[in-house]
Amino acid sequence: MNYESNYDSDSSMRDIDSSSRKRTVQDIFNVMIMETTPFYIIKSMLEAFKEFNNMVCCCCCL
Repeated sequence: MNYESNYDSDSSMRDIDSSSRKRTVQDIFNVMIMETTPFYIIKSMLEAFKEFNNMVCCCCCL
């Protein structure tokens, strides 16, 4: 009986641990995508390039 209750508490601890670890990895991944990865840099460069193209097109049309 005592062994079973210890096992239950142990497994619930493990569940909490794994779920919090998953959440942490997801948070880190989100932050990386939002701020530090080349994807974000490329995205901002593409947006700037689009604006630059619009400007050039407007100048050419005028």
